[in-house]
Amino acid sequence: MRPYTHRFSIRWIACALLAFGLSISFAQDVAPTTSNHDSALSPTKEQYLNTTGAVRMMETVKLPRPRQAETTQTFRVGSLWKQLLASMGMTPDDLFVFVGTPYLSPEDQRDIQARRHYWLGQYYLEMEQPAQAVGEFRAALEERPDSIAIKTALADAYILARDYDRAQAVLTEVLSQETTNVEALIIKAHLAMSRAEEADGKERAKLLDEAVEAFEQAKQVQPKNLDVLRGLVQVYTAKRDIERVIQAYRDLVAANPKDTYSMFVLANILARTGKRAEARALYEKVIEQRRGFVNGYIYLGLLLEEMGETAEALETYKRALLIEPRNPQLQRVFESMLERMTRGKGRQAFLKEYAKFASEYPYSTEIQRLYADQLAKANDTQAALRQYQRVLELDPENVDALVAAAGLLAKAGKYEEASQYYAKAIELAPERSEIYDGMATTFMQVKDRKQAIAVLQKALQLNPKVPMLYVNIASLLQQEGKPEEAEKILEQGIEKLGEKAEFFIALGEIAERKNDLAKATTAIRKAYELAPSNQLLFGRLLGLLVRQERFSEVPELLKQAENTFRANLTEFYLLVAETFLSEGVLDRAAEYYEKVIEAAPDKLPGYGRLVQIYNVLDQHEKALAVIERAKKQFPDSEDVQRMLADTYLDAKEYAKAVEICRKLIEAKPKSLDGYRLLVDALNKANRYEEALAAVKEAEQQVGTTEETEALRAVALFQQKRYDQAAAIFTKLAEKKNKNADFYLYMLGSIYLEQKRFDQAEKMLRQAIERNPLNDSALNALGYMFAEQGRNLEEAKELIERALAINPNAGHILDSLGWVYFRMNKLEEALRYVQKAHRLMGDDPEILKHLGDIYNAMGKRAEAVEYWKRSLALDPTQADVKANLMASEKKKKQK
Repeated sequence: MRPYTHRFSIRWIACALLAFGLSISFAQDVAPTTSNHDSALSPTKEQYLNTTGAVRMMETVKLPRPRQAETTQTFRVGSLWKQLLASMGMTPDDLFVFVGTPYLSPEDQRDIQARRHYWLGQYYLEMEQPAQAVGEFRAALEERPDSIAIKTALADAYILARDYDRAQAVLTEVLSQETTNVEALIIKAHLAMSRAEEADGKERAKLLDEAVEAFEQAKQVQPKNLDVLRGLVQVYTAKRDIERVIQAYRDLVAANPKDTYSMFVLANILARTGKRAEARALYEKVIEQRRGFVNGYIYLGLLLEEMGETAEALETYKRALLIEPRNPQLQRVFESMLERMTRGKGRQAFLKEYAKFASEYPYSTEIQRLYADQLAKANDTQAALRQYQRVLELDPENVDALVAAAGLLAKAGKYEEASQYYAKAIELAPERSEIYDGMATTFMQVKDRKQAIAVLQKALQLNPKVPMLYVNIASLLQQEGKPEEAEKILEQGIEKLGEKAEFFIALGEIAERKNDLAKATTAIRKAYELAPSNQLLFGRLLGLLVRQERFSEVPELLKQAENTFRANLTEFYLLVAETFLSEGVLDRAAEYYEKVIEAAPDKLPGYGRLVQIYNVLDQHEKALAVIERAKKQFPDSEDVQRMLADTYLDAKEYAKAVEICRKLIEAKPKSLDGYRLLVDALNKANRYEEALAAVKEAEQQVGTTEETEALRAVALFQQKRYDQAAAIFTKLAEKKNKNADFYLYMLGSIYLEQKRFDQAEKMLRQAIERNPLNDSALNALGYMFAEQGRNLEEAKELIERALAINPNAGHILDSLGWVYFRMNKLEEALRYVQKAHRLMGDDPEILKHLGDIYNAMGKRAEAVEYWKRSLALDPTQADVKANLMASEKKKKQK
């Protein structure tokens, strides 16, 4: 409703016009004619909804238009005056109301008030504000207590407000007055369905039956009412009555033959229920009515394949590809079909089919490009380049073909030609930042960063308004060991394009690589201010603050972020917990994992993380308490049983761990997971023969397989029977199967234990060659070099690669710290080994390293403390004993 002051302005305008005797020509009659209470609603409905922005679609509600006194003239307002009124937020109807109000009878004034309350109520319904809607409809009823239309709308508002009892009472009253009121019957049915959502069992079934009955009654009155037919679809779907769902969709399609969506859904249901011929006819009709609807072709093609009509299916997919060649789902189903057709005939047969497709449509640029893409995937570079050239002959401005061809040329070492293609693509589509990313990636693949920088700089000259160009150039400069130049290019980006989050993220990464954490924090904080909804930025900022022990700044950041991410607190708590965990702040990590569990008690990973933390902190009672909580949520979970076994192992309660493993095996005797845990538990308890017996038991259950042989080899390795273990791992590695890198890594580990370093290096390098992502092999080789004090730069590179794969692995962090120790970079060494200690707790190797680092720093008291703690856990360490004796001797000499 408009501000009350507008009424006076309109009245003054109207009076002024009348006083000067201006003739007002009208394009429409706005003087309401005499009517009864069953008259159609005036145009005010549409005008009101347009003014408020509501879009609720309603049946025409019968409310009266105001009756004018017999002496009132009929005014007609021309288009010019309509525009004048509209500029003031008015309508001709407003002019009539405010000029004619003095002549309205009290009854007519009540009608107007009822109408206004009614449409305002409808607006609130559309805005899903049920309390306000109820208030407006009640106000309308005070003016028109007998209006069925208002009562029906009130019932609708009560349903939205979940006040079902009042809605039921209103509907009962309406239907007692008009038993065939379709709108009331529809609302009654929806009321029953709303109640059914909150019920179960017999009560739910009863309510759904009530909904069916109401819809069917409405259908008898109006057999083609689409709302009724759609309602029947919904309720029969809820009842899982597939035959009646099908019939309801058939009725819906019969009532509205142009409803291709319902036709498509019906076809899908028929196809799934074996009525393929009818489904096929409907799919074809959908395509006939909507030729651009690609899903129709996809589902028809899949159905034709099921019916064995392969040729027809293939043609259907081809027709669809001509319409939408870039549809990824369509491309997948087409390629899958070609693969099935050419199975066992090799890749060339597949390409031959694609070539046939391309030859059928020689002037379709996109089909030619799809064929070129397939040639590129098959690594037939020359043929792919020729085909892309064919595409560019048809369409010289095909950007995708230019970029793809450029990538192939760059891989072939033809950098200058590749640059020309990239430049042409950028000239045609300078806004497509993925082109620049593709350029950088391409040159990185050929390990030519200088050429990549040169090409990106050319691109920057062509289009200096793409932020990612500055970022990519800066990244490459950083990798080239030119951080100052990288910072300079980013500052240029800020100067030309303004402050953008991506610029400050890149500056933060450069500062972090230089170990300038304060500067990195400033940059990432600025990026987070520019993109406060970015959870990853929040996590990075929190991690930087924690790493610098700037804990006083953390509470305010957490408070701010919690408000920002309130819509999904579970993810927020998980992110905070993971960040604290990655920085080794285990007590705070535990606090937030508790919040994760509280917010989402039905998600298991939070329990697992919390158990791991408490075990690292040697707080096994707390770990067991968490496991008990997990059992209540997941009573039959194997993962919970594994948590329990791991906790008992960590607490050195081996008998209990063995008991849990036995239960896991009883539940799944054909699974090796339980046996792996059991063998580990028995070996840790020094029950070696029982461990080997468990391996034999596993072999009896599943047979002698690669997995059981590996299980035996691991068991022998744990028992330090290195020669026997090596013989098995060698045999397994020679088979060159998918796990060969693991077997080679284990051989390398055995040779390390035997101090056969040349053989260890050979095996570990082979493991990395087989699988460059084998972080264990990368770490082992790097640590071996560090221990020997050789190849320290390579050692650092190897361990950093391992850490990139497994960033929160304490043993890898310890290895990197040890490399820095060997390089005499003691501060860096201490930082990494301390973090490893926070993550892993008291491990004898890590404690020994801390002692060695403190000793090198001249902090003898701290060194002695850590050596003693290390020796207490592993009394066999001769070098630690020697260090302690030497330290004691120096102390006595003083």
